[in-house]
Amino acid sequence: MKTKLLFSFILITNLLVVTYGQEKRMFSFNENDVIYYPLFKMPSTFKNLPNHKAKFIIVDEENNLFETVQSNTISMDGIERKDQSIHYYLKFPDFRKEKQNLKFLKALIEDSYNRDFFNRNTLSIEFQYNEVPFSCEWLDDLHGDIAKIIVPETSGLLGCNTPFVVSGSNQGHELRTVINYEPATIKESERQREDYKVISQLHNWESTYFISLTYGNHFMDNGFVTDFDEETLVDINEVNSIWHLTSGHMFTNKIGGLLSLGFMSSKEQTTNSNGISVNGSGNGFAVLKLGIGARYIPFSRKKWSIYGDVKGGRLSVRAEGGTGSVTITNLGISTTSDISEGRDRSFYMGLTLGTNYRLGGVVFLSSNFKYTASNFKDNIGSISGFTGYNFNVGIGFSFR
Repeated sequence: MKTKLLFSFILITNLLVVTYGQEKRMFSFNENDVIYYPLFKMPSTFKNLPNHKAKFIIVDEENNLFETVQSNTISMDGIERKDQSIHYYLKFPDFRKEKQNLKFLKALIEDSYNRDFFNRNTLSIEFQYNEVPFSCEWLDDLHGDIAKIIVPETSGLLGCNTPFVVSGSNQGHELRTVINYEPATIKESERQREDYKVISQLHNWESTYFISLTYGNHFMDNGFVTDFDEETLVDINEVNSIWHLTSGHMFTNKIGGLLSLGFMSSKEQTTNSNGISVNGSGNGFAVLKLGIGARYIPFSRKKWSIYGDVKGGRLSVRAEGGTGSVTITNLGISTTSDISEGRDRSFYMGLTLGTNYRLGGVVFLSSNFKYTASNFKDNIGSISGFTGYNFNVGIGFSFR
């Protein structure tokens, strides 16, 4: 009996608890991050149910947004707590053009609906100042998303003679949007809410670790191509295949650090140069790039993101002639020497411009253009430096 009473007490208490929550949300639009606070005027148990009434409240620029939300939270009395509505508090950003203002408001409504699934047919918006960022000519476009616009009694928008624009002291009866929206069911809202959480995180790289492997073709800058290396019998310029392994961490949604490893090699090359006779085998080369740098993501939207990398590090090259000898004939005179081995290390700088396309929450496809600049102390492998560009494609993984 005591257990049943305790269970009933907990259940009733949970139903009576009101969700004040000072939840802070961030909405990005045209590289503008807009902060807003949703205030749920209902028991916490009902918070995830669909089809609540909703209102966007645009706070005066001179007022503190957080303090306004907090004061409204504290002042809610018992009647308002039974309102079963959601109030979104924000300051309207100044886009200077009404068309952009309209696009922002529509995008914000869509984003908030996919989070909370309120009743779109009765959605209202209240401006707490006179300078509303819309003129009369845009009201018809707004009426498809907004059922009622509430403005101060001194607002010039009341002169538009539009029935769904009302003053705060004369709100009248409930109005509806000109577009009829189907109410969301509980099952549908739960499914779409989870889908939205996944999709909305796809463009978010903040606090993400990533690793990618790409394969591409490298092309040497002609200015760094030298005469054929007769000591090692290696021509690095003849090989194009290159691999890159990149890993890193995004500190914010735009800025991160990375480590990069590049590798190119060839086990054996066939030499057919006129006047050269080779006795032996095994000539080949390897190029290894190891660098550290930074990544910047200027654009990310849904599954797509564009990024740029700048990095620097050490580049090692080894051109190995293997065993045997080489005979070079020039003007009827032959000279014979052993095939030699060459090694060099240099500093390199690299730039990358690429794009990622997410296949899901973890896997993404990657393609990029890379440019590498370096100079050797001595010519090796028929080049004077590993300077050139490459195009790459590959796959990557990201996780938090």
